[in-house]
Amino acid sequence: MIRSKTPKEEDFTEENLVGKTIVDPNGHILANCVGVFKDEKNKLRLRISIKTELDSDFIVEETIPVQLISKIGEVILLKRLFEIQPISTEDLVMVEILDEVDKTEEQDMKEKDSKNKPSNNQSIKPSTKKVSEISKLPKNKVKSKYQCLTTKTSTKERETKNQMEIAFKESFKKIVDEKDNETKQILIIELINKLKKNKKFRKRALSNLLKQMVTTDLQIRLSAALILNKISENSPELLVPVFLEGLQSVYNEPSKEVEQVIIRWLTRTATTKNEEILILDLNDFFGKLIIDGKMCKNITKNRIHNLNLKIFVNNFDIQEIIVNNYIYKISKNKDDATEFVKLLEDYNAIIIAYGLIRSVDQTKWNSFLESKYVKGVFEKPFKDSISNFLFHFKECNIKKISEVVDPKLGYNFSNKIINNMIKCRIDDVLSNVTILPLDVLSSFFQDDANSAIQILFDLINKQEIDAQIVFIENKTYISPRDK
Repeated sequence: MIRSKTPKEEDFTEENLVGKTIVDPNGHILANCVGVFKDEKNKLRLRISIKTELDSDFIVEETIPVQLISKIGEVILLKRLFEIQPISTEDLVMVEILDEVDKTEEQDMKEKDSKNKPSNNQSIKPSTKKVSEISKLPKNKVKSKYQCLTTKTSTKERETKNQMEIAFKESFKKIVDEKDNETKQILIIELINKLKKNKKFRKRALSNLLKQMVTTDLQIRLSAALILNKISENSPELLVPVFLEGLQSVYNEPSKEVEQVIIRWLTRTATTKNEEILILDLNDFFGKLIIDGKMCKNITKNRIHNLNLKIFVNNFDIQEIIVNNYIYKISKNKDDATEFVKLLEDYNAIIIAYGLIRSVDQTKWNSFLESKYVKGVFEKPFKDSISNFLFHFKECNIKKISEVVDPKLGYNFSNKIINNMIKCRIDDVLSNVTILPLDVLSSFFQDDANSAIQILFDLINKQEIDAQIVFIENKTYISPRDK
């Protein structure tokens, strides 16, 4: 039973009304009270919101005078029926609220409803048909929640975007038109300072710069590349989000002069921000580029290959990803397998060996190296180098791998391979036993058992392997982690 009372003037407060459901005499829910305010005639009115079929609150400008309130309890009961008229589709839009939208910015948008308010003696009724049409949007377009807003709410945002667009175009045009190189550099720095200070402007500016890379005007493309290169010199982290777009632009660039500038900023960004770049879905990117051939269809494999060698000359992590894709293509034994073996030959034997370790089952390593495609291209010393490395990996010989990898590819890549080797061995051993003494486990690693144990403990601590340390009667054991 709903407890209610006949209201008095002192009952018409926000504390007593806001958040309550508004109900007509027949018990039909009309809306929710979201505010109390005085109109131009100093009369109190309720600001209301209606619920759409998307379960979102739509705050409307139409209001209800408090004189219509019969009783106030758990709900607000009206004295008479109150028909709410349909909402026009022009007044209703769906706005996807992304997670990164600032909450205060969201609130400002809600408060700026349509200026075309209906008169105060009119009321609004949600149209089931109109709202349901919007609710038929594909579910895969929904990333978080939705809120219904009037089209007027985005006016300020559109104006801001337009202003940023105009500001970028003006700055960029000055750079393109400037003949004096010293002055051009000053203008480039001024533009970079603007985008560094304003995150929204930076996003639009970088997007526009990448768009300039596909124009037919050489000077425009060169100017855009020079700006991106300048950014990479001081703030390469800003270019990580557009790195893959930059790669596509260099594959399609017809001018050698512009190509060299793009290569410089891509190489610098990939080298200095390697960890951030590796978070990008590079395997998917190179898969579409190399395996599916869905990108740069008019560019030869050799051109893409040669550019990758230049851009990732010292980035062995990305080289490994590219090599893995080559190995995959060769493993399929297609007509173009020999062509990809020839491309693969330009990479270091260690990178190729590690690519096999990462992408091919151990039982198929030898058959891959003995395939007609590989044997017809790889010279024996090169193939033997790959085979020897694979042997040391299977033997878990930490010392040998360090001696081979450290001088050529550096300690970091060597450490990466050794960690992966230990992971593989631990996973293999623990798949067959429930518990194993530590001293027995350490005997599986050639020459450097102490290093293996230290790395093992570190991997367990970081939970990078599914194992745990167990102490039984003062003796140390390794076992699979408890589920």
